[in-house]
Amino acid sequence: MNFEKAEDRKREYDVIKKIAGSNEIKKLERSSLDYEIVGKAFIEIKCYNINHDQYTHTMVSIQKLVKMQLMSKRLPTFLFIQFNDLLRYINVNDIEGKLRRSGRKPRKGSTNDIEFIGYVCIKKFKTFNKNITP
Repeated sequence: MNFEKAEDRKREYDVIKKIAGSNEIKKLERSSLDYEIVGKAFIEIKCYNINHDQYTHTMVSIQKLVKMQLMSKRLPTFLFIQFNDLLRYINVNDIEGKLRRSGRKPRKGSTNDIEFIGYVCIKKFKTFNKNITP
């Protein structure tokens, strides 16, 4: 079941437009990553309503990390997080962290609210500068 709302998709679209600039973008299938900057990179986007320094780690589904790793064999692959104050990113090949079984109280219709999660240190992320392509 997809819990993503129209406002979530709009926010992600606004982020990819910042990242891609005038490059062509392609929305990927729901079961994949979020976007491809055509011929240049794959992008997964998370949007948080917190500042970048509020927590030390971010959680990423192990399934998503595996997809990112597989996609990185074809094109550079990045995880972007839009915080209230900054847009930050990391190349999937630079991700390090701890793995734990975790999640949230299961929602009706969800099959993966409790799963293996990668805890990635936010300090490892770089701040995005629109004049520099990741």
